[in-house]
Amino acid sequence: MKIFREVIQKVSRGEKLTKDLTREEARQALTWIFEGEASEFQIGAFFAAMRMKGESAQETAGLVEAVRERAKQIHPKAEGILDFGEPYDGKVRTLHLTVPVALVLAAARVPVVLHSTPETPVKKGVETQRILEALGVEVVGDSLLQEILEEEKIVFLPTERLIPDFAKLRPFREAFGLRPFANHIEKIFNLANANTQMVGIYHRPYLEPMAEALALLGTDRVFVIQGVEGFTEFYLSRKTLVLQREGGKTETFWVDPAKFGFQGEEEPAPGKEGALEHAKRILEVLNGAQGMARESVIWNAGVKLFWMNKVKSIEEGLAWAREILDSGQALRK
Repeated sequence: MKIFREVIQKVSRGEKLTKDLTREEARQALTWIFEGEASEFQIGAFFAAMRMKGESAQETAGLVEAVRERAKQIHPKAEGILDFGEPYDGKVRTLHLTVPVALVLAAARVPVVLHSTPETPVKKGVETQRILEALGVEVVGDSLLQEILEEEKIVFLPTERLIPDFAKLRPFREAFGLRPFANHIEKIFNLANANTQMVGIYHRPYLEPMAEALALLGTDRVFVIQGVEGFTEFYLSRKTLVLQREGGKTETFWVDPAKFGFQGEEEPAPGKEGALEHAKRILEVLNGAQGMARESVIWNAGVKLFWMNKVKSIEEGLAWAREILDSGQALRK
């Protein structure tokens, strides 16, 4: 516990003296926490210091490496795997559309990985696992995961079941009351070793550091998206900011729904029944219901089909997304 003092001292000396941890120091710090080499007081101090300072790309990469070393990973035999990194604390204001978008992509033979943990601080909004359970999907945490992705082109990874050590941080996250580094890194563990990651962020300053961290971790293609409620979901009401990194090159651009004939508002969160209400609305969309939710699914899936090199243009991707919804392929998936 004495050696952990040095970690806290480095990241909490005030505006002029505070320094970032190196990648290895960040990895070691979280490893010590997992191994019980830090007291509860020290863990709380580390949470607070990192929150005040903000995580550098090097620190983010090191923290993720500490987790991946202790995680159950899968290595599916599939080409072009896409990992969706959404905020685990979920949505509270708008309809959760990652699941229907993922189903459209999977129906188009894009292998898609979803992951989350229920009731995650701070928001404890509606997240992916509860949506899937409300839709009747069985969440498993065993050797079937790799086979499911290979055969069905879509899988859900229950993060805390695959990384029991990471689950140990939950009491500290609950007590902390603010969004700590854990909320930042859990979106990018990449436990299926996907070569493409699409990650949602809340705030513009996280755009470049997140992309840099993913590059340090070796992801081939990265899309960091400042989307609806910090998700990878594009806005229907306005432009969405995106950073793409591939082959060592970085490009920042906007995706504009108006350029492709879309206009409207984001679908509000339905009712007060949480995931059950979201699931009901998602099923309506998959069964052909018209409205803003359907338009948003088409807009998101169409662009992402293009990004995943399944079509030659966004227009072609939008047309295919419509066809997949209209034919019932996404519903059957």
